[in-house]
Amino acid sequence: MLKFKNVSIARGNTHILENINLTVDTGSKIAICGSSGSGKSSLLMAAMGCFPVTQGEISFNDKVLNKTTFKEIRQHIAYIGQDSIMGEENVLESILLPFTYKSNHMLKPKIESIKDFLVKLGLNRKILDMDCSKISGGERQRIAIVRALLMNKKLFLIDEVTTGLDPDSKKYVIDLFQEPKFTILSVSHDTEWLKEQNLIYEFRNKTIYKL
Repeated sequence: MLKFKNVSIARGNTHILENINLTVDTGSKIAICGSSGSGKSSLLMAAMGCFPVTQGEISFNDKVLNKTTFKEIRQHIAYIGQDSIMGEENVLESILLPFTYKSNHMLKPKIESIKDFLVKLGLNRKILDMDCSKISGGERQRIAIVRALLMNKKLFLIDEVTTGLDPDSKKYVIDLFQEPKFTILSVSHDTEWLKEQNLIYEFRNKTIYKL
């Protein structure tokens, strides 16, 4: 599905990753760990076409990511970060915001589908009527996950998604993403998240090592 072939990434004149080779097959769950600043999040951004590579290539379903293809490829990828932006006054409006855009209009979910995901993530259905400013950080994070799941993407790029979650909320998130239908490339330091992944890699000395 997603392949990095001899990929190098630089920030300014400084190379932060060199000669990265990594394949994310359909249904796999791969996690990347490493010290702060080692390039983990940059790799996810590069897969979205948001961070240029200086060498090598990234491809999605055998289509090379470039200036011509990145918009098409991005339609199949969901990014979930640790800093979620709600964007509307109440939670339901925030969840539905992406579906107001013309490109997503046909994907607009039914209210029951939204409620089903809320239950899977341990959220009360009444939260849909709440003001976004009134919900907790952990609730905000799980709402962002609901919104991403409803987009029906093929690949999920997940960056420290369990940060700030209490143990119960974290378990809901981890259990949900263990479903076989999800293909995941994640960045995490969370040992509970890491132990549930199929493969774990570590970034050090600008390259990647399988653990």
